[in-house]
Amino acid sequence: MKFSEYEAFVAAGQRTEVGDSSVPKQARPFQGHRAGLVTRTLAALIDLGLVALTVIALNAIAAIIRFLVVRTSGLDIPHLQWSIMLGAGLLWTSWTWGWALTGRTFGGHIMGLRVVSRSGDALGWATAAVRALFCLAFPIGLLWVLVSRSNRSFQDSFMRTSVIHDWVMSIPSVPEEIPPKS
Repeated sequence: MKFSEYEAFVAAGQRTEVGDSSVPKQARPFQGHRAGLVTRTLAALIDLGLVALTVIALNAIAAIIRFLVVRTSGLDIPHLQWSIMLGAGLLWTSWTWGWALTGRTFGGHIMGLRVVSRSGDALGWATAAVRALFCLAFPIGLLWVLVSRSNRSFQDSFMRTSVIHDWVMSIPSVPEEIPPKS
């Protein structure tokens, strides 16, 4: 089922099997709606923090190996440019991988966010890769969420994607016919 069908089902006031145990009680009013600046920024900062920790660990390992092999006095830390390039590559890879496979990165998972295409489907590899590159090259585009009536970043508007609140791992199935309201 596509996200747009699920969104229409929720908008009609119908309940699905996304029940009381799947979605936190405080999050239920937001389930399926587009995410705002704060949650998206926090998700990106979580991803960035994980990448920074990975780069620091790799730099420490490289410095220790260099010390053991060359036997210099003191640890040589790799150049800052190398660290920035490695971090950018890791961030691009993690965003592409996450958005293409599940629609969410680790930060998105923690914050209950998912990236979907304009039809509500998961992003393909090419779309995820281009969106990740666009987000990496133009991070200030996230601020467009503040002026967009549909809570879309500049990247979302350009790529025709959306970031939604989604605390479940898959969108539940919807009955073929929506029962009338009582």
